[in-house]
Amino acid sequence: MLHGGKFKDVCEVVSKAYREEKPLWEDKLYPLRIKIKRIFKGEVDIRTVFDQLLFMTNKKSGKGG
Repeated sequence: MLHGGKFKDVCEVVSKAYREEKPLWEDKLYPLRIKIKRIFKGEVDIRTVFDQLLFMTNKKSGKGG
């Protein structure tokens, strides 16, 4: 999760996507779900790990993508 230029917790997806109609929050239904496993709890500044992020493909611009 990204918040204010920092990652808050790191999680791994441990299931395939599935549907569930049970409400999670009152604002609306979010029927597509995944199960996750927390790998790291805390925060890290994105600038310290930016070059190591495999999903960031446009690293020269500093924006990722």
